[in-house]
Amino acid sequence: MTATVAAFDLDGTLTDRDCLIPFVTALVGRRTLVSALAKHIIRKPASVRDRDQLKAVTALTLSGVEHEVATMRAEAFITDHVMGWLRSDTLARLNQHQSAGHHVVIVSASFEIYVSRLAERLGVDYLATRLDVDDGRFTGRLIGPNCRGDEKVTRLTEYVRQRLDAHLDDVELYAYGDSAGDRPLLDIADHACFVRRIDRWSPV
Repeated sequence: MTATVAAFDLDGTLTDRDCLIPFVTALVGRRTLVSALAKHIIRKPASVRDRDQLKAVTALTLSGVEHEVATMRAEAFITDHVMGWLRSDTLARLNQHQSAGHHVVIVSASFEIYVSRLAERLGVDYLATRLDVDDGRFTGRLIGPNCRGDEKVTRLTEYVRQRLDAHLDDVELYAYGDSAGDRPLLDIADHACFVRRIDRWSPV
């Protein structure tokens, strides 16, 4: 019997907004984040900026933050904010997949530190951008690539291999996303849905 996997992006797909900037701002303060972006990103021509660079700079602002403190803040962030940002339409679709016995996984470029807490609340698996920790503190570096674009396919392929002992081509894949960073995953899905910001859905 063919296994079914439902992969959901987070920001703009399961939620109605970005989660990364609010979380980092809550953790290190707006001034620290804006200063880092101004130094490494904003002053550069738009042609040389990219999402991966932005993620790396954002991670750099967390350098020295205690992992234990971030974990507590992440839990509060999910409770106080993200649970209220969940879209009713995509959440209902996620629940339908769960009721059908499908393997549901969040595949997000957001940081694992809080994506993991949301996944636990929803009772699903997760794949997200990982932050390096040394001696109980963030180093400001990422572990592996930003979980965006082709990396989403790479991470999901490994997830299916480890979790289901199968190849991605051998499962029935549903994918939900709202941006260019989700396109590689949507392109390989058996059932792909581009989620718009205003409660509209488009089959890909």
